[in-house]
Amino acid sequence: MYKEKTALSAILGLGIAIGGVVFIGWGDIGISADNLKGDLLSVGGTVAVAIHMLIGQKLVVRMPSYLYSLIVFLSAAGVFAVYNLFMGISFFNYPAKEWGIFVLLAVVPTVFGHILFNWLLQYVSATTVSMNILGEPVGASILAYLLLGEQLTTLQWAGGLLVMIGLAVYLYAGRRKTIRMADAIQNAS
Repeated sequence: MYKEKTALSAILGLGIAIGGVVFIGWGDIGISADNLKGDLLSVGGTVAVAIHMLIGQKLVVRMPSYLYSLIVFLSAAGVFAVYNLFMGISFFNYPAKEWGIFVLLAVVPTVFGHILFNWLLQYVSATTVSMNILGEPVGASILAYLLLGEQLTTLQWAGGLLVMIGLAVYLYAGRRKTIRMADAIQNAS
């Protein structure tokens, strides 16, 4: 879309990482209305993140990343508020434990995820930021294993390893490209 060139090795890394994500999710694949709904929501979320990253890549060159993040968060809060009102979902009637989970969800993924990703869009392409998001299922699987006693299959462990290898290949290809660009700029000076 932005006419960015990607090295063949980076595309290989992308393919390896996506294959790993498929392995991680393979254990949950099933045919039912609930599975289909979850799969559609997952695909919709992926499309939304891709659009968010592509728009963000263009906007963070014109405005500070923290302002872009604030606009995104306020927009999301507005959409969820309307959804909750429409669906009759309570805003306040939750036990203290749930509020703790809400705070953790608001702080950890927001501060250490979205704000960081939006800030990185100033320095690297949306594709590079999006590739790193593929590591999320690996981290989520490890946390589920450690904190919730979730059992992971051999295929899921292998998928996590493939994701990390694919990310390493992709990032190494991007690093080589960045070094070549920096050398070209320095030689032109």
